[in-house]
Amino acid sequence: METILLDGRWSLSAIIADKNIPLTRTAYTLPIPGEIHDALYSEGAIEDPYKGLESLNTSFISKSGWKAEKTFSLSKNHEAQYDMLLSRPIGKAVVVINGMETGEYSDTVRIRCTDALKDGENTISIIFPPQISDERITALGIKGGIWIESSEDYLIRSVSIESSFDGSEWIADAEITIDAFKETEVDASLSINEKSEAHAIKLRKGTESYHLQLRPGDVQLWYPNGCGQPHLYPAEVLIDGRRFMFDIGFRTIEADERLIVNGVQLFLKGASYAKEDFIPTRTDSGRIERLIRSAKSANMNVLRIDGWKPSSELYDAADRCGIMIYQTGLDSGIKELISHPSFIPRTKNTVSVLSRVKPIGFPSLPSMKTIERIGDSKKNITSPAMDYHGEEMERILMHLASNFLFPENLEKMVYLSELQQAMILEREAAEIRMDSSASGILIDRLNDSWPAAGRAAIEYGGKWKLLLYAARAFFSPLAPILYVSNDKAYIYVVNDTGKKEKAELSIKLRSFSGSKKDAREYTVEVEPGSFTKAAEFPLKRLSRADGFLYVKMATKDILRERVILLDKPKNLNLENPEIKAEFSKADARTVYIKLKASKPALYVALDAGDIKGIFSDNLISVRPSAEKTIIFTAEDDINETEFRSKLKIMSLL
Repeated sequence: METILLDGRWSLSAIIADKNIPLTRTAYTLPIPGEIHDALYSEGAIEDPYKGLESLNTSFISKSGWKAEKTFSLSKNHEAQYDMLLSRPIGKAVVVINGMETGEYSDTVRIRCTDALKDGENTISIIFPPQISDERITALGIKGGIWIESSEDYLIRSVSIESSFDGSEWIADAEITIDAFKETEVDASLSINEKSEAHAIKLRKGTESYHLQLRPGDVQLWYPNGCGQPHLYPAEVLIDGRRFMFDIGFRTIEADERLIVNGVQLFLKGASYAKEDFIPTRTDSGRIERLIRSAKSANMNVLRIDGWKPSSELYDAADRCGIMIYQTGLDSGIKELISHPSFIPRTKNTVSVLSRVKPIGFPSLPSMKTIERIGDSKKNITSPAMDYHGEEMERILMHLASNFLFPENLEKMVYLSELQQAMILEREAAEIRMDSSASGILIDRLNDSWPAAGRAAIEYGGKWKLLLYAARAFFSPLAPILYVSNDKAYIYVVNDTGKKEKAELSIKLRSFSGSKKDAREYTVEVEPGSFTKAAEFPLKRLSRADGFLYVKMATKDILRERVILLDKPKNLNLENPEIKAEFSKADARTVYIKLKASKPALYVALDAGDIKGIFSDNLISVRPSAEKTIIFTAEDDINETEFRSKLKIMSLL
């Protein structure tokens, strides 16, 4: 087989121009892989569409028709067949080869182009017709690449691997789809877990699928996050020397009242996953990996993807992290997903279970860093730019006014909006846990696709909102759940682990001055996979405006703390906690922050500004008798002096 790579510089021109097109030139350059907005931005033809209202000014791009074109030379072998591979087009793309239109495509496709190609100079045109979507930016381009394969004998169309359990042992089945141009024979092998199965496959003329099966012997199973390790095995399919590599996991998926993986019932905890970027070429495998690892760190075990097809890098990362993926609205490309243990197949039973996963969501403002990135020079959340980059801004402000005293500055407003989002979702999650019909909890959105205010737990660029830190707590496999109704607080213990636990609970009613008004202790045995009522605590011994409830849960392995307010924050008689911080640097990327307070400091939040990294804990409470040490782990080397200057510490007062 021979391969001709067609990536690189392609000429770009508008062919069906919007009447308001502001371009001053007729020709530009589109790098493949690449996207038209970025191509025009790099040549100074437009501003960054993510800044301010610029995406409105660049809307002509999706309303116009565009042609990317490349000419190349070919010494055509008239005995061979030729296929062109168009990998991951962004939007709809029409392929024209030497004036011959082959079709319109919106997904990776293999195009038989033997008749269209000629000996000598060839011209390929990729035409992007005018397109409109509901998104703020309609991207156009090629995310993967373009190349031509040729062979006199056969071309491989696809290779996938599926594992199954026959009741006594595991079977790995490699399906190889080949387009053979004549009857011939190929050597093929499948290797997993130091075992190999090799065969000579007799190819019949035409397109057919062939199978290689291997019994890998004793294997460690792949488990979702929180249930065990996501064990993977490298698998190799070799076809006449051409190598296809996979990481395969062995697991069973069933469904009853709950999703069942390897015989273990799961309560699903996760979020909807949005496109990493409205302009797909602006993301890479590292960014995807960080998002999936963030979901894992927040104790999630599932992500839902609605109506779009993610890259293989996402499924690879989900396989490694034990995050299951529930894909909806996908009509094609399912076969290539079967190789991934993270993929949840759509069956009648799994659809039934997943339909009972309850959504939770509420919007918040983004960080100051993202507000600055939006480019609003006034930094005013009611400005046209912020409104355009926002979701439900009126709802955010109305709830803030209803629950909090109006903040003295924008930084405080950002903090309160994120705190509000976290508190609302924590309460909703507790209510769902008490609903025995629920099979899981799904945060409305894990991530943002561009700089915006909205429902995401991770804002554009990868920064965690306070919500994700809160989710890490209320999604914890073993945790206390607090719920207040009338004059009582109800304390439950959730145990999503596979073993019985003995939990010691300490419940204290405290004033904001720090004095203890009531205290009780309980011991509760918690069965695996259960939600157990541990205690009822009366709240009549203190005015709701004068104190809070503190709960500590300890087992032999863990310590969990929770705080719950008894009234709206605006009604509370808070006292200045006088928070102090001490710093020590452990290594080039790690800083320890020791927090002390003279009075109870509630919902303490730390923000490192534009320094990328994650705190070991956040949205915490610091009591005078119990200082807290928080670890900040940066993505890159950091300067301690710079870190001190950029770190912001805020609390409810």
